[in-house]
Amino acid sequence: MTTPLERAVADYLSHLGVERGLAANTLGSYRRDLRRYTDVLHARGRDDVAAVEEADVLGFLAALRTGDEDHPPLGAASTARAVVAVRGFHKFCLRERLVATDVSAGVKPPRPAARLPKALDLADVEAILQAAGEPGTTLAKRDRALLEVLYGTGARISEAVGLDVDDLDLENGTARLHGKGGKTRIVPVGSYALAAVEDYLAGARTALVSAKGSPPAVFLNARGGRLSRQSAWTVLTRAAQRAGITTEVSPAHPAALVRDAPARRWRRRPGGPGAAGPCVRDDHPDLHARHDREAPRGVRDRAPACCPLTPWTGCRVSRTRPRPTREGHR
Repeated sequence: MTTPLERAVADYLSHLGVERGLAANTLGSYRRDLRRYTDVLHARGRDDVAAVEEADVLGFLAALRTGDEDHPPLGAASTARAVVAVRGFHKFCLRERLVATDVSAGVKPPRPAARLPKALDLADVEAILQAAGEPGTTLAKRDRALLEVLYGTGARISEAVGLDVDDLDLENGTARLHGKGGKTRIVPVGSYALAAVEDYLAGARTALVSAKGSPPAVFLNARGGRLSRQSAWTVLTRAAQRAGITTEVSPAHPAALVRDAPARRWRRRPGGPGAAGPCVRDDHPDLHARHDREAPRGVRDRAPACCPLTPWTGCRVSRTRPRPTREGHR
């Protein structure tokens, strides 16, 4: 039998999924964090959200940082994510008049230190791309196309595996990425990535299509279904291992770790190609300088239609001088 607290959590998760439209992975993180929160509250004798006090929320925060027999201590970033989930839950309960006050309002999540991810050298990136899949196989063409798309567009792994064939505009060299919260953006695709995708679509993808029919996904698995995020991450890590790369690569933002992949820092205005308005960049100051020092191979000449500089050699927002095209970029 569910408790009033558990029913309130279920209602909040339904609100996040239906009304807020959160991505499945984000919703799963909220569900795990709130399950742990309810476990802590039950241990403290709280079965109704109306009985929860600020001390209970602070106790949950302390439990996250210290850990227990079943859970290791969490770092600042993971703790902050869990506290944000709890605060959102209590705000929801207040709005739905399940409680009289928001007892979590005074509990502030820890602030993680802002830092850039570690970057791979260009030679390491080239080695990973060359090591994609077993040479001469159907899966090798798929893996190479996947890694080239990750590198050439700066997409998250979840965005890359979420690509459908109709999301690709090979003629204009762009791709429509579906990000968190149901948001979409259009990004340029480099010539190397375009060539790899065209080679994959020309024959390898057809060979992977199941006799029972396959989804419209660009990247299919060996059974003809959509390639999962976990499988795509395996493709990346195995390519890095075959290439002898020891630097850590992130599963969420593999291209963000690459010095030469600033493509994901561009955000297009709604309306697609040609939409009016400036490019919007991420707010870390070092990213502006990094973009103008380096650009993904094959993307430098594919500036968004809204960018005031053509070819892709700089951005007026950062007020830096464009850098001449490097050898090896095209």
